Amino acid sequence: MSRGVAASASALAVLNITGYIALVAALPGAGSDPATTLLYGGAVTVFSVMGALLIRRVPANRIGTLLLATGAALPAGIALLMYAGLGTSATPPWPGSDIVAGLGDVWYTAPFVIGLVGVPLLFPDGRLPSRRFRWVVRATVAGMISMGLAGLAPLVPGVTDVDAVAGALVIVSLGLIIFGICGAGTALAVRFRRGDPVQRQQLKWLLADAAVAVLAFPLAMAQGSSASWLALACWAIGFMAFLAMPVAIGVAVLRYRLYDIDRIISRTIGYGVVTVTLAVVFAGANLVFQAVLVPLTAENTVAVAASTLVVAALFQPLRRRVQRTADRRFNRAQYSAEQTVAAFAAQLRDEVVLESLGADVLDVVARTVAPAAVGLWIRRSEATP
Repeated sequence: MSRGVAASASALAVLNITGYIALVAALPGAGSDPATTLLYGGAVTVFSVMGALLIRRVPANRIGTLLLATGAALPAGIALLMYAGLGTSATPPWPGSDIVAGLGDVWYTAPFVIGLVGVPLLFPDGRLPSRRFRWVVRATVAGMISMGLAGLAPLVPGVTDVDAVAGALVIVSLGLIIFGICGAGTALAVRFRRGDPVQRQQLKWLLADAAVAVLAFPLAMAQGSSASWLALACWAIGFMAFLAMPVAIGVAVLRYRLYDIDRIISRTIGYGVVTVTLAVVFAGANLVFQAVLVPLTAENTVAVAASTLVVAALFQPLRRRVQRTADRRFNRAQYSAEQTVAAFAAQLRDEVVLESLGADVLDVVARTVAPAAVGLWIRRSEATP
């Protein structure tokens, strides 16, 4: 890759970030919703920086270009929408402001379509799984065009029933975009089924992040406008998963600590199961102790303290058992390595021949650590002739 391409990618990333900051500073009322402002700013920064990094490190992989394009589409969409809002209200209207306003849904949707369809289709090697998935790309592009036509329908002279035409185009657009998202998910499934072990590890990074978002966002939406701590936690977790997606993609494509994903998944599931189980135990024990102790003590402080002691006593035994089960299922390499080391430790008690012991050590190291090369040096005693 030429230095000019790398420099251009870095310059575009910086332009995306500074452009967004300038838009926020110029946009009236931008500070009224700091959460949304920070979310968009974080998305622009993470997508742009990771896209530029991937373009520099693996220029043949188009994933970096898509991430950088997503980071550019976010501030560009905001700028176009701001131009449309100011231009249509001006006297006389600014040139093309009505067309830009009609395409407002396109500017808003484009970054998410790139992230939800384009990236999964090309992940992790930057190529489509097969030629058949070109239809997914064509359908998604057609959906975006249909969405733009729906917004421009009121500007077309001679259209009598604008609402009916626009509604039909919106339905077609949503159907095609949903088809594209489903096709992108199918592409990931095909790669996972046909891929080699390294590619499956790469896919696990993206799928693990997507699983968190898929679980968090519906839970948050199901609570409507509730401001409870559970709703806020679900929204926060979902947004963090969205911002973490480019990082997960970068780790997978660059293969940096690639196999740590098994440990992350295992620990997340283990601690999640332990947390939910202990919460249920605490609630149940609290109810039981209140029924027994409140008539005697006339307060529930003792019941809460007793429930807390029960949970504290159960934490370590439950965590060890649950984590062992989770490792056996989701972190098999670590679980097998621990079993191999335990068996070797038991074997050492009966091994007395140095040559056999050395061969066993090399075998255990090769199976548990899987180094590129392994050797054993044995220090001879100075008294040995």
